[in-house]
Parts: sequence; C-alpha cells; structure tokens
Amino acid sequence: MRRKIAIICHSDHHIKKSLLLQKEFLSETKIFYLKNKFLEAIEDNSIRPISSKFISSFDIFIFYTLHSNKNNLGLYGLIRKQNKVI
Repeated sequence: MRRKIAIICHSDHHIKKSLLLQKEFLSETKIFYLKNKFLEAIEDNSIRPISSKFISSFDIFIFYTLHSNKNNLGLYGLIRKQNKVI
C-alpha cells in the first residue's frame, strides 16, 4: 500500500529541501507551506484550511520544524487525534 505523505514547511528553504526529498519517496507526497490557519499547496498554490478533513487525507506528516505557536500546535493536535504518523 502506498502511503500519502504531507510535508509541512515554514520557509522557502524548507520548500527547497522538500522538493529534493520528494524525489526520494515512492509514495505520493504533497508539499504545503503553513500560513497562519491555512496550508498552501506548493504544486498549485491552492489554499486549504487546517482541518480534520485535511488530516484524514494523509497517512504521514513530515515537519521540518515545529515552532510552538497556536497554529502549529492546533495542526499537531489534529494529527495526533487521528493517530497519524509524524
């Protein structure tokens, strides 16, 4: 079974590293830039709210950094509630 991976970035530097990492995975990967209460998909610049629906569409989450602020902790909490891999 191929797992879906979400890579969460906080800076342009993280996006560059994510694009390199994306090439190494056989699984489907999507890269997102975390902006306040929203996640911007790097591929098509679509904006998605941080929600349980978003979390349920992925199996694994990769963070380059996880600063302790309200939005990051909210996202982290939703991921943990659904017992997803971080």
